[in-house]
Amino acid sequence: MSDFPVIDEGCYRRYLTALLAGDRRLCGEILQEQLELAVPLKAIYLDLMQRAMYEVGTLWESNQISVANEHLASATTETLLAQLYPKLFSQNHKDRRAVIACVPREYHQIGPRMVADFFELHGWHGFSLGANTPIDGLISIIRERDPDVVGLSMSLLFNRPQLEAMLEAISREFPTLTLLLGGQAFRGDGVGRQAREELMQRHPQLLYFATLNELESYLTLA
Repeated sequence: MSDFPVIDEGCYRRYLTALLAGDRRLCGEILQEQLELAVPLKAIYLDLMQRAMYEVGTLWESNQISVANEHLASATTETLLAQLYPKLFSQNHKDRRAVIACVPREYHQIGPRMVADFFELHGWHGFSLGANTPIDGLISIIRERDPDVVGLSMSLLFNRPQLEAMLEAISREFPTLTLLLGGQAFRGDGVGRQAREELMQRHPQLLYFATLNELESYLTLA
């Protein structure tokens, strides 16, 4: 049995129902309840917010909700993340920095935002650049922030040419910079796995993480 409070199933179901209804007030109240119960931020991120968004995606893919409902849930989730920031940013930080970006033409930015938050949770400074990050803009931020790692997210495999161009640009100017790769495009054992393996072979400084738990394992050693 865990020594820490966890998200119970009833709480999760209430949150998911409110999220699908676009009820930001109720979702916010549920988040506040969990904070007051001293539920760890990691559990709130993974077992409540991320789990709910995965289920929303499944409902959309199976035509049980509309794309408008999926967009509403995404927008609601982005608003709610800010509610966790006072606690997230109040923790002690070390002199380590991570820049996280979506590749050009990628508009799914909640996952990368959560990745940046996970760096914050582990004492790093995490900078999320959001959706559709232009290559020249990313290069400029890397020069400015001098990060220890740069993370790139891609959800759709047809954006692979944009990812490859971004990787080439980073590697030319910052050949020793550690690069992290993630996103739904690379999940599973099919074409996504083949794509990530080809990219990692071409860019030896590239590391792939399928989940936030895998990223956390890396951060405990970094």
